[in-house]
Amino acid sequence: MEFPRLTEEHLLKALSKLGVAAGPDEDGVLGAAFPNAVAQFFLDENFLTVHTVWTGAVAPERQEDVLELINTLNRQIPTGKVTPIVVEETPTIDVREHFFAAHGLSEYQLCVLLDAYFQTAFMVLDEFEQRGIAQNAQV
Repeated sequence: MEFPRLTEEHLLKALSKLGVAAGPDEDGVLGAAFPNAVAQFFLDENFLTVHTVWTGAVAPERQEDVLELINTLNRQIPTGKVTPIVVEETPTIDVREHFFAAHGLSEYQLCVLLDAYFQTAFMVLDEFEQRGIAQNAQV
């Protein structure tokens, strides 16, 4: 059985089925806004890469706690990677995943992969919020 190559149209359709409103930003990057994060989707010939960046900012006095939590979560989550990043001079968190898509994907497969990714990403971000690691500034 052969599946269609992953295209932006295919991705938008799958996101819509998951109830995620997505579209290109002013730079042409496909993204979706959530209450506590922004997701960006990057397609090339072989991979779909998804980055979900927390809109919270890490409190300076909690940076050691954040690094410890990141290491713990990276050992626990089944897929993806949690990384500390800096956005506009503000430390925050990124949850990313690379999906190999050169062989093509059915719409169902893509929906399952994205759903599992978002469940993991928001579980990670919820963990940071529940531990009170954020400062008041928003990224």
